[in-house]
Amino acid sequence: MTTAQVNIITLISQTHLQRGRYSLSFDVTNKDNTRTTIEKRESEKLVYIEEHCMTGGGCSPEIELHLNNGKCKIKFLVSGALKPSAPLEKGEDVLEYNEAQGECRKFLSLVPTYDVSLGDVATVKFKVGDEVKHTVHIHDVPTERRSDLNLSIASNDSSYLNVSGASQRSMGDSLNSSSSTTDCTVENEGVAGSVREMRDSTTGGGDVDKKLQAKPFFSLGDAVSGLRIGDRQDGGPTGVPALPLQTETASDKVLCDESLGALVGALSPSQASMLLIGLGVPTGIQSQNRENYSKDIVTANFHSLKYWRSKKTSRKELMETSSQQLYEDLIKQLEDIGRKDIASIIKTKMAADKKLEHDDFNKL
Repeated sequence: MTTAQVNIITLISQTHLQRGRYSLSFDVTNKDNTRTTIEKRESEKLVYIEEHCMTGGGCSPEIELHLNNGKCKIKFLVSGALKPSAPLEKGEDVLEYNEAQGECRKFLSLVPTYDVSLGDVATVKFKVGDEVKHTVHIHDVPTERRSDLNLSIASNDSSYLNVSGASQRSMGDSLNSSSSTTDCTVENEGVAGSVREMRDSTTGGGDVDKKLQAKPFFSLGDAVSGLRIGDRQDGGPTGVPALPLQTETASDKVLCDESLGALVGALSPSQASMLLIGLGVPTGIQSQNRENYSKDIVTANFHSLKYWRSKKTSRKELMETSSQQLYEDLIKQLEDIGRKDIASIIKTKMAADKKLEHDDFNKL
């Protein structure tokens, strides 16, 4: 059995932290490559650095790993004030160091637990077997939801969530109400300026208060209310109007399947992965799609983008508002990962009210 002298590098995205999001980068690297790795992470568009809120972050003391066939698995465990933004699938909590490569890396998106009893400190432990090799603490994590985030359910003729005074740290997976008041709280999930759809109100699952369940923005009952129903010769009803067609907006076009397929084909796998993380696609969904399309990473990433779109478009019943917000989120994340050129092309197509095509990216 051989050994390797390594450092565990734990950095946090300064770009995301400024928006109230906890995006971590873990590296296990040969001690000779540590400085180069840190400099590389700092130069990335999301700026992974050792922030003041971290204790034990940055570079760990030198660690000796016992290798089995040139490899060693290091498991990380998160506890306290932060938790993974989505449940980790089997193997997603493991860094596998490979002596031949000299390094390995993983990303982890965390969100506050909002449990005062757990305090405001999160802990990340790195273990080999039962032995803790390194520990990192993240301090000053919010223990309560921001009081300046107010969501109101619009009355009668509008049934979408109106976000006012929203902090950038806002992504809701659940809405809770103890009375018929229109104020409700959104649970932070660490994705800037966005609120997930209230799934249970549309699927019928969960115990969400029925008072918060959104009405369809167009009701057939409303459409035919007060109209006289006459008798046709065949005995069937007359006077029932046809439902109005939903107009496809420019933002709908740049987010359709054809457009997303062209977009993902213009990104490298690593860029697509960073984009999906920034858009809040759970790591479990990404892993499942990579497993389902193991021979085609582009198709796997395409289906992850479709998941993102499907989970966000039902957030508001007014399609124009929802797809516009999706478009803005997508542009921002592309710029964050350094693909302003792609973002510029999408803006041009949006202005022209056209879908994206593969040929749009040929000159990149």
